[in-house]
Amino acid sequence: MQRFYHNWFQVEKNRFMKIFWITALTSLSILIGSCSKQNEVADAWHWMRTDGGIGYNIHETPSSTGNDINLQLTGDNKYAFYINGVLTSEGTYIIKYQNSIVDHQDKPVIDFSNVADRDMMIEKISNDSLVLSDNCYDGIVSVYTK
Repeated sequence: MQRFYHNWFQVEKNRFMKIFWITALTSLSILIGSCSKQNEVADAWHWMRTDGGIGYNIHETPSSTGNDINLQLTGDNKYAFYINGVLTSEGTYIIKYQNSIVDHQDKPVIDFSNVADRDMMIEKISNDSLVLSDNCYDGIVSVYTK
């Protein structure tokens, strides 16, 4: 009987350790992925256009709105929005992951600390462009460049 408990304990201990290490490595992978995405997005971004809305009726650019919008994202998780060179909003941000309602994939989201600044899903990022969406049905997509 004692041998049975010893074997059972060993099996449970091994199973617990496997679960522990899988959980730890998964958490570490997510954390590293968030950090790299944060470093990737940190830069000065200039708004180029916004499209979308119900019936795809929104088509805005700096020339159509008269607004030159810049988004500054820093490596230490601070952000600032400037419209026509005037600071209009600032705070901190984090990168979190959320399921996209469009393609049902988990994608990074810029979560702004100021509730007036809508969180934006990163649809695409490259060396010179950043594409953000509001992750809403009939939502908008905004394109920024460096």
